Amino acid sequence: MKTSLVLISAATALGMVSAADTDVILGVALFGRHGDRTPKILGNTELTALGKNQVYSAASYIRNYYLSNTSSSSLTSSDSDATISISNLEIQAPDTSVLTQTAFAFAQGLFPPSESIQTETLANGTKVSTPLDGYQYPNLEGIPSDAPEAYVNEGTSQCPRYDLETEYYAMNDEYTRTLSASQSLYDEIAPLVQGVGGWNSSAINFGNAYKIFDYLNYGFVHNETIAGQLSQETLARLRVLADQHEFALNYNATDEAYNIGGRSLMSEVLDNLNASAVAGQRISYAAGSYANFMSLFALLNLTAASGDFYGLPGYASTFSFELRGPTMTTTDTASMSVRFLFRNGTAAEEELTAFPLFGGSEVDVSYETFVKEVKARGALMTTRAWCNACASHASVCTAFLLDYDTNAYMGREYPVSPLGAGFIGAGVMAAVMTLLAFLLFSVVKRLRARVDKLGGGRRGSFGSDETRVTRVGEVAEEKV
Repeated sequence: MKTSLVLISAATALGMVSAADTDVILGVALFGRHGDRTPKILGNTELTALGKNQVYSAASYIRNYYLSNTSSSSLTSSDSDATISISNLEIQAPDTSVLTQTAFAFAQGLFPPSESIQTETLANGTKVSTPLDGYQYPNLEGIPSDAPEAYVNEGTSQCPRYDLETEYYAMNDEYTRTLSASQSLYDEIAPLVQGVGGWNSSAINFGNAYKIFDYLNYGFVHNETIAGQLSQETLARLRVLADQHEFALNYNATDEAYNIGGRSLMSEVLDNLNASAVAGQRISYAAGSYANFMSLFALLNLTAASGDFYGLPGYASTFSFELRGPTMTTTDTASMSVRFLFRNGTAAEEELTAFPLFGGSEVDVSYETFVKEVKARGALMTTRAWCNACASHASVCTAFLLDYDTNAYMGREYPVSPLGAGFIGAGVMAAVMTLLAFLLFSVVKRLRARVDKLGGGRRGSFGSDETRVTRVGEVAEEKV
């Protein structure tokens, strides 16, 4: 996203604050993007040292905002409370290298070494210091890709319906116009990209807008050659094209299949806010990717609050859903409200800024209205709901396969893309060949039986133990 995201006039900012600004914060659900990392096109992405510092810096900012008794938004009564013992802390991330490291770096910044827990006295009077000058050890949940809850942060992974529908983006008029209009820019930077990851000149175009920007953005920071040949202006133009491409792949007002990443993440938002409302959870953090965040922003209609929500969030960006109430002891959800805040990246001038949700004018919305609106926008609250929305054959979906509307998945409600049509054609052909093989097998078996009765039978290849008819399901599985 562009840095103009937080440049709101004072008048507008004041108009957005409601009476609920005097409420206390009962809990916060935090989400954050990873920091600087190696580019996707090179494979085996890793968080860089710069990236880890960016996330740590983001967490330090959040600590000062929510865990310092000098902050008007503090969750604690004193700085001494801001240790790992804070009640009901939850930190989680998909079990991938970049996002797990992001969660660890954030936890380190949120709860740095503390002198208050640095030493303890044993029965014999010996004082023992904890390692690393009071380093705190948060519980971090790494979620494997095959876990039932994995979908909340990886909604588009193993999601055939998303994969099929988003292929259509390359067929619409907007894509075609941009592909043509931007080609001169991509031709200009082609020498910096050609050959990387096996790419040739035909791949250097708007169709790979994000991967190209991702590679050159990394190179602009880490590679002296690229930094010397690529201007800041050109990189910014590539960024705008990547913004456009990725937003189109992760939100569509008329086709909810594009929105599955955000719809999945909304369930995590609701779960964590509910934990604050009902169980007293004070703070949660989940590391995630830009694509799901962009989808979520669009579904919550934050694009109406700022056009910059159409763009990629910066590295180590953080956003927060605050659950607010009149007092810390509030238990009546009818008196609670929700406020959304966003900090784009980690630059010193960037602040955690409130934006109105659902196209409204005030930054606070009642908790009950928030829950209703999020569910109305298609929040996928269960693994079963996600499996059905994706028509997924992931291992966690095995129990729900009979729920799927096969006709809808294969094209009556959802048109089949060229790639999908190829898969279906292959499946139909396999089915026909299987049927012919079965009929031929039956005929030969009967002929052999008749010959055997005449005493002239001899076991042949069609009746051998090695004979195996390939099932259509096996062919389809190989192609998914």
